[in-house]
Amino acid sequence: MKIFIMRNWHKISIFILAFTLIWLRRIDILTNAQFWAEDAVFWYKDAYEQGFFSSLITPRNGYFQTVSTLIVGATTFINPIYAPLLSNFFGIIIRAIIIWFLFTDRFKFLSTTSKIFISVYLICMPGLDEVQANITNAHWYLSLYVAMIIISEESKSKLWKAHDLFFIVLSGLSGPFIIFIIASSVFKYLHLSKGVISIRGLYLFYTRLPYLAMILCGLIQATSIILTFNGTRSHAPLGFSFDVMSSIISSNVFLFSFVPWNIANAGWDNHLLSYTLSTLVITLCVFIYIKGNWQMKVFATLPILIVAFSMAKPQLADSVPQLPTLATGNGSRYFVNIHIAIFSLICVCLFQCIKNKTLKIFFKIYVSVILIAMIKLNFFITPLPDMNWSQGAELINKAKHGEAVSFTVLPPWLTLDLIKK
Repeated sequence: MKIFIMRNWHKISIFILAFTLIWLRRIDILTNAQFWAEDAVFWYKDAYEQGFFSSLITPRNGYFQTVSTLIVGATTFINPIYAPLLSNFFGIIIRAIIIWFLFTDRFKFLSTTSKIFISVYLICMPGLDEVQANITNAHWYLSLYVAMIIISEESKSKLWKAHDLFFIVLSGLSGPFIIFIIASSVFKYLHLSKGVISIRGLYLFYTRLPYLAMILCGLIQATSIILTFNGTRSHAPLGFSFDVMSSIISSNVFLFSFVPWNIANAGWDNHLLSYTLSTLVITLCVFIYIKGNWQMKVFATLPILIVAFSMAKPQLADSVPQLPTLATGNGSRYFVNIHIAIFSLICVCLFQCIKNKTLKIFFKIYVSVILIAMIKLNFFITPLPDMNWSQGAELINKAKHGEAVSFTVLPPWLTLDLIKK
């Protein structure tokens, strides 16, 4: 163990630093730990009442959400007072490990400058109020992690292969995004096959263990959706229009990547700005697919597919048109991956594709100023309302067998109803 630590002290230090900074953005994550939304009313309740294993193999909303049922379900084995603390602790780990992975030898193709800038962004990016370290939204980060596995340099190490397989299966069984990840991997196949598409080539590529695991997980999730989906998602009208979509692309997708919502919402208020920025974003996407390398295409495709399908079937409102409600900054979880992709691709283009040294220095200074402003504007996240989870946990502890326990959780309009075991 001592030898392992000595050899990897810098990577361990990066992980610890990332974990600490993510926690410091909203210290109540651990100092006053509370469950968020489905973490309490679905995952904790199901595991507590039905049993850990039963909740683990039961799909919710049509698909398996393993990372949530696994981690939150495991907290039912400890005192309820500490359950959110353990859950949030793992939520921070899932975010910090992304930064750790970025600094491993499998990302040698990225410059140290790009890694540092991307890591700072991952820590201080805006729009994380809804997803900051809770497990119910961990699948967004896991899909990003698997995309990173695809674009990283492959390793022959058994430990790395086990690492890849573990996170692919965990992500694949934690949401439907594995289907989009498989679609994104086509660009890696085209790169390795030098653009030649053949049945034999596809067979050899997709029967390799990591990709075979993706396909199997995708089949499991697709089968689950077909067999168990009960239409529990909102049936409210979509509220689609070109003005609305332009505002979403300009504000929610682009501006919200860099500034807090009170500034980013400008695209909803100014149609000229909205159409100008949305045209710019679409142009940049086309440029990536024409001039970018296969890794850039993989990293862009996953979040684009996530946003496209999320906007086609969102879960934003029960009665009013849904897409226009994004004008309030609601639904920020849908855009986390694309925000990371936008900033990361900008960094790669500026720091690695541009060869002129003077321009490189200029852009390093320019992006540094943006990050400093971002840290000042975004770093500290407002603590969530205190719903007194510890008092609710005491109600669970003191209740008699078979007695009903009910108390309010986050967000404040939700109630956790349990039957004491």
